[in-house]
Amino acid sequence: MHQRRITKAFTILESESTQIKKTIHKLQVIRIKNRKSFNNELFPGKSEWVCDRYVIEKNTIVYLASLILHELVHIDQYDRGVRNIHGRAERKAYKIQAEFLIRHGRQRDAISILKYFEKIKHSKYSDL
Repeated sequence: MHQRRITKAFTILESESTQIKKTIHKLQVIRIKNRKSFNNELFPGKSEWVCDRYVIEKNTIVYLASLILHELVHIDQYDRGVRNIHGRAERKAYKIQAEFLIRHGRQRDAISILKYFEKIKHSKYSDL
């Protein structure tokens, strides 16, 4: 089931812009932990995305594609030497993710992630 959902998400991404198509190959490994939660973490130097199983199982295919796109933005930034200086890297990734969601009719999801970004940006624990 996981492989099928991930393949569908990549199929959606492949229908996107040339820039997105250029970066798809950069994500080399998706590792799914058998935990019932939505945690995920990127290791850009390894081009590896590690996520808990609910990230794959419980999100819509379009939202899953947007998460993969978000991480592709970070891999591309890493490859270009951009680091998360004052949240710049995260800001761009959320913006691109939200634009993708809007293009695919998921305005409510786009609003949710932008609200989440604003919330974490103002957290006392955040470097955003």
